[in-house]
Amino acid sequence: MKSINGINKEHIKSRNGITPAHIKSVNGYGFGAVYGYFAGGFTGAHTANTDRITFSTGTTAANTVSNLSVARSQMRGISNKVTYGYVIGGIDGAGAAVATADRITFSTGVTASNTVSDAPATIVFYGSLSDGVSYGYLVGGQKSGIDTTETLVITFSSEVTAANTASAISAATINLFGISDAINYGYISGGITAGNIIRKVTYRITFSTKVSSANTASDLNTARFSSGSISDNSLYGYIAGGETNTSSASYIATTEKITFSTGVFAASTVSNLSQAKESMGSSSDGICYGYLSGGYTGAAITTADRITFSTSVTSANTISDLSVANRLLASLSDYAV
Repeated sequence: MKSINGINKEHIKSRNGITPAHIKSVNGYGFGAVYGYFAGGFTGAHTANTDRITFSTGTTAANTVSNLSVARSQMRGISNKVTYGYVIGGIDGAGAAVATADRITFSTGVTASNTVSDAPATIVFYGSLSDGVSYGYLVGGQKSGIDTTETLVITFSSEVTAANTASAISAATINLFGISDAINYGYISGGITAGNIIRKVTYRITFSTKVSSANTASDLNTARFSSGSISDNSLYGYIAGGETNTSSASYIATTEKITFSTGVFAASTVSNLSQAKESMGSSSDGICYGYLSGGYTGAAITTADRITFSTSVTSANTISDLSVANRLLASLSDYAV
């Protein structure tokens, strides 16, 4: 099969030696992701359990070999799109912030503690994204109990996580979310700053330099936090759901779509979630579908929504529902950002 949804392997750009020939095969398609992972979270208690979605069928099931080394929530996932995925930091079962890093080996699905990738200090409530080749970014959040502007960078070749001042953001922000175009730029948007100010602001990370700066053209239309975020790894990214008020329940279903060629967000009503929710996991196969799973509507839920990338249409997809109601979980894909 030469193309999926009109995207040919020959059209995929080479970057840092990664060419179409290096991209993994999926059901004979020749490229795309195989599995997505929804790890840890809060199910009424902090959990280490991990669900895995098989992209060829869209089915999600518990995958015990992928369980985290420590039960925790309020962390994000990062994928290097080739070999490993990482889940760093979070809040453990005792309610304490941690710096712990776990690593998922994509070839086996096995997760284990990976101390070389531990954060230099405890980290929670951050946004994350990956360039899919060289670096992953953990942006803002709360470091050692204090809201921070700092960005941590995991260097995939060494697996070491360290602060990177060039990637820092200008205002200390928590509960923000990230999207990557997997080639040139990453975008970190929304969140909450001092005084419980909810943000529309978007920062753009230039992957070639690791420099982060405010990018007003990419600001959201609606200030929000704790949203789901997903990328098709080529043309568009999506910010879905979240919350718009810190003092009362204000869950939303609305979705904004960023066109990577322009960096501009716009409302995409066909991409709205099937219900208003926040704190969901998100995983993309990088070519056909993205999944926004679990979350919180006043209670944790199992519901998975699926975005069809060729049309941007989102709808509930019950076979992809999580195995247990869950929120505040980490998520990632194996061969997609």
